[in-house]
Amino acid sequence: MHFIGLAESKMSRISILLLLLSLAGFTSAEVKKTSSNQEIHYSIVPTLFLSREIASQYNITRAKDRSFLNISIKDKAGKSLKALLTGQRENLLGQKQKIVFQEILEADTIYYLANIKHGKEEHIKFGAQIQMNNGNLEELKFEKKLYWGEN
Repeated sequence: MHFIGLAESKMSRISILLLLLSLAGFTSAEVKKTSSNQEIHYSIVPTLFLSREIASQYNITRAKDRSFLNISIKDKAGKSLKALLTGQRENLLGQKQKIVFQEILEADTIYYLANIKHGKEEHIKFGAQIQMNNGNLEELKFEKKLYWGEN
């Protein structure tokens, strides 16, 4: 019985994370079609949207000056695909920083998450290089103005 409680607890945390990611995707997600007809889904979400438990489980720092970048790659049928991601961010002064992605595997879904620390109202240019398993290299570029969240 104790094992079932642990499994249910983990499943509820996973469900909450997936719900938050889908809600975040619903409100601010973008999709880029690749040359090989795959889709790159991406969104940036303030970390304060996550519960302390979920943030801790996935090593995400919750703070008003933090957001996380979520990227997932899907094939034509909507199946998650593995890839190797590297990235960078650049502020309006041209200062660049490397972005480190963490791969999250949940059932049949794969997410790539990166912690982003930012100013109170900071405009950031993002770039991600995505090495697909089929050998194709895709590049994702976008800009976003990030704001501090409420505690």
